[in-house]
Amino acid sequence: MKIISINIRGLGGGYKLKYLKGLLRKEEVDMICIQETKIQVLKQSNCYNMWGHNNVEWVSKQAMGNSGGILTMWHKKKFKCVKQIVRDRYIGVIGHVYSSNNVNPIPVAIFNVYSSCEFNEKISLWEELVNIKMGEECKQWCVLGDFNVR
Repeated sequence: MKIISINIRGLGGGYKLKYLKGLLRKEEVDMICIQETKIQVLKQSNCYNMWGHNNVEWVSKQAMGNSGGILTMWHKKKFKCVKQIVRDRYIGVIGHVYSSNNVNPIPVAIFNVYSSCEFNEKISLWEELVNIKMGEECKQWCVLGDFNVR
């Protein structure tokens, strides 16, 4: 499964949507995790247009004012989501990755993180993720995103 993570610093501009659409097509991406969308209302048509077809699903966390916003999108035939966890600083999708022969899907948890710059909030975020991991049966995890580490 090919996953791309990107902090787009605002998805509203047409040139950024065009860039992402080209990137998804060129790299044959199965999932994309976007941070800092700065979008309060995500339209279905935007997702279909960016992905290039409607064989896509997504989960998003809207921006607060003109900052933040997280979006995770995936190809429906490559990943089947069975559980979503949406919080202020992350989106988690737990499900199964399918290979081309669709035999023996692999259970996986993928967390798209947009971390705060504040140290105490970072600690809280990681404690929350560890607690979720301890409570989940799925053992394969991928945590990616913008951790705001300098």
